[in-house]
Amino acid sequence: MKKILGLMVMLLLTMLVSCSNNKNTIGYTDDVGNLFSEGLLAVQTEDDLWGYINPENEMKISATFSRAYSFSANGFAKVEKTGHIFNYIDKEGNYLLDKDYIYLSGFVGDISVFKENDKYGVLNEKGEILVETTHDFLSLTENPNLIKYKNDELYGFINSEGDIVLEAVYDKIYYFEKDSQLILVKQNGKNGLVSPEGEVVLDTIYDSILVSDSKNLATVKLDDKWGLVNSDGEFLLDIEYIAPIDFDHSKYATNMAAIITSENKLGYVNFEGKIVIEPIYFVNYGYYDYKTFSRGVQEIPLNDELAQIIINESGKELYRSSNNDVIIDYDDEIICLVNIGESYYKVVDYHGNVIIEDLDYTDFNKKPVILSLDDSDVIFVENSDTSFAMYDYEGNLLLDSFYNFGSMFMLFTNEIMAIKNETETMIGYINTKGQSITDIIFDFDKMSFYNGFIGNFKNDGYSVVIKDGLYGVINSNGELVIDCQYIDIFIYVY
Repeated sequence: MKKILGLMVMLLLTMLVSCSNNKNTIGYTDDVGNLFSEGLLAVQTEDDLWGYINPENEMKISATFSRAYSFSANGFAKVEKTGHIFNYIDKEGNYLLDKDYIYLSGFVGDISVFKENDKYGVLNEKGEILVETTHDFLSLTENPNLIKYKNDELYGFINSEGDIVLEAVYDKIYYFEKDSQLILVKQNGKNGLVSPEGEVVLDTIYDSILVSDSKNLATVKLDDKWGLVNSDGEFLLDIEYIAPIDFDHSKYATNMAAIITSENKLGYVNFEGKIVIEPIYFVNYGYYDYKTFSRGVQEIPLNDELAQIIINESGKELYRSSNNDVIIDYDDEIICLVNIGESYYKVVDYHGNVIIEDLDYTDFNKKPVILSLDDSDVIFVENSDTSFAMYDYEGNLLLDSFYNFGSMFMLFTNEIMAIKNETETMIGYINTKGQSITDIIFDFDKMSFYNGFIGNFKNDGYSVVIKDGLYGVINSNGELVIDCQYIDIFIYVY
């Protein structure tokens, strides 16, 4: 019997830790922008034309446009006019440009791209042309000083004056953030790095590269091994590890990244390239979620002992599983365990005190899910009828039954989350205390929900809702501040 249990524990260690602590899709976010960009929201009225309203539902810019987009931080919005032509307007509805164009990009900083006579140019927020229409293709990047251009199907950069920063010699230039000092490029099927000044940092000889924009580091792959370089192209770690050294795995990532040796030994390195936890832990690479280190703690399986431990950033052991308990989810305060001998789940703290116990399981997929919020921590437990119950970290039942959209879409935005009815036709909202913000009375549109158009609260405290096919707005108190009267609402910056 002990041998059978041991094999089962090892199997669970392989299966369950790979999906534990997945904070990318399950948890909390407030990085969702405002619904009313610059205090205005683009809406489509019953006559199919678009205009702009304020939070009091006053039509501040008349609905005269074929399409309207969100305002940028510089106070301008792109609008489409009859005939598929575009211009910009200010917050009073005045046109910025003396003429309309068949294509306008959004603004990045104070510049945008326009198209005329099948050629592209660059203009500023005063409407002045900075780069004449001499290019077959131009595309803005997050860095307003780097504009991607194309020549003979190859890409490079020009600046806002039209000067070449990087010659067009690359098959692809990948997305990068505004302040990134490393830009990933591809040439002849191989990857390299360039700087924002157009200097080559690494030649295009690598099989794969992952850039950490937040740390200005990159992990590079050559012949199935990985190393770590800084923004000067200097190797902080040689190419000898079997897994990417990834600092940007999740929202909650710290200044630590995992390293795994060719002997499948796991350790951790900081962003200076210093190994702070020696690679002494054996892991089954390919199944182990080795990259997370969320909220300062990390679970590690001890396969040779059929156990697991949780360590802090100094490598100190904080918790060790025992008695056939398998850690399946955790954060820096609580741990969710499954006991395969007794067939139950339980949630404990780091002192072993039981918070929630005797949760019978019949399906490993119906495990409790810990939602680590910045200030309001909750635990979801799936009931036998596929509904969920919600507990706080003291084990108090906050809500005994509600329907969510599956574990991939359990998400609070600004401490409010959408819930649905059993038939997935209507939605309502609750807060992190389990209290109802609204009844389940609004239409559930699957495409709008999964694209983020409905179902989440923006930083300004508003969310779009749908009723009888028409769009409105509620506030964080659940009050319908704009009646469901509009055919459509545009909520993303273009």
